[in-house]
Amino acid sequence: FTGCRGVTQAIIGSGNLITQEMDFTDFTKLEISHVFQAKVIRSDSFSVGITVDDNLLEYVVVRKSGNTLRIYLKAGYAYIGTTKMVEITMPKIDKLSLSGASRVEVSGFRSSDRLELEASGVSSFYIDDLKAGDTVFEISGGSHILGGIEIANGRFNVSGASSISLEGYASDISIEVSGASHANLADFSVSNATVTISGASVVTVNASGTIDGNVSGASRLTYLGDPALTIEMSGDSTVDNR
Repeated sequence: FTGCRGVTQAIIGSGNLITQEMDFTDFTKLEISHVFQAKVIRSDSFSVGITVDDNLLEYVVVRKSGNTLRIYLKAGYAYIGTTKMVEITMPKIDKLSLSGASRVEVSGFRSSDRLELEASGVSSFYIDDLKAGDTVFEISGGSHILGGIEIANGRFNVSGASSISLEGYASDISIEVSGASHANLADFSVSNATVTISGASVVTVNASGTIDGNVSGASRLTYLGDPALTIEMSGDSTVDNR
């Protein structure tokens, strides 16, 4: 035995919270990780406010690269009993990525532009009063997305015991759900849906035009409305109307 390789220093939250305002502007994309709780609110102006234990502030990294703002903690430490919150206002959002058990509430953005929402590592989205053009949802690793949104067309990739539950509407959607994941779109009205469901996953779709695709691996598709169906089924899967 020659040393202590791999030992991680513990940073224990002091319980004394401070808020630091950061001077960042002209970003349209966000990447948030390390168990941050965030609020992202539409505003005509930019602001970034970090609230943490006073002994944690020096370990918080807020960095802008191009039009992407990244918020995370320095690597190599174990953060124990810490508070990590951020409130961001911005005029427009194009992409929001969450990882590392982070949680974000997003509200007020209404646009016809493309939007990307990504969550991994047991992270969560709570969305309210959003409107966007074509939108991509990438939800993995036990992550969740919940709320209301109106979009032009949507692409949903949900995997690894993740879940989505949305209200709103879209024209056409494609949805791929795998790995014991759930997608509840009963209150999310669409014209046409293409579905790929596998690995004991459960999907509910509300479509007025068509639903096509395949359901496999003991999965279940429930549909609302009276769409024309073109569904391939295998592996003890089910399709039913509600």
